[in-house]
Amino acid sequence: MRRLLLASAALFIFSFSLSLVQLSCSESADASPTMTEISQLNKIIVCRTYSTDAEIWIANYDGTEYNKINITLPTGIRMLTPTEVRLSPDGQTVFFNVAENNTIVHIYSCRLDGTNLKKVISGSNSDSPFLRGAY
Repeated sequence: MRRLLLASAALFIFSFSLSLVQLSCSESADASPTMTEISQLNKIIVCRTYSTDAEIWIANYDGTEYNKINITLPTGIRMLTPTEVRLSPDGQTVFFNVAENNTIVHIYSCRLDGTNLKKVISGSNSDSPFLRGAY
């Protein structure tokens, strides 16, 4: 009878400790970052320049999945060389400087696949916006 009580007590303590471990694991899983935060943390974005042309490329921090973002700019608009490029906090939009008629600077944005190109901030001859220092 005594062995039966000891075995029952041991099983109860073991099952109680497993329940505590399971609860602690589920709480730590809830505190993990969302997929958006993870993808933002794992990306780098760079601008490559070739004489007068510029390209925007994106990759993982370890250098894998190094891909060019294919951006088709309107006639008379060209990417500044070199240009400043920034990634949005959600990791889905790229911001970059462009020049219009080689003088007026604007800030444009697009998605990572090059679609949804739009002018975000318009510049003028006297006051042109730049992304420098913006993070």
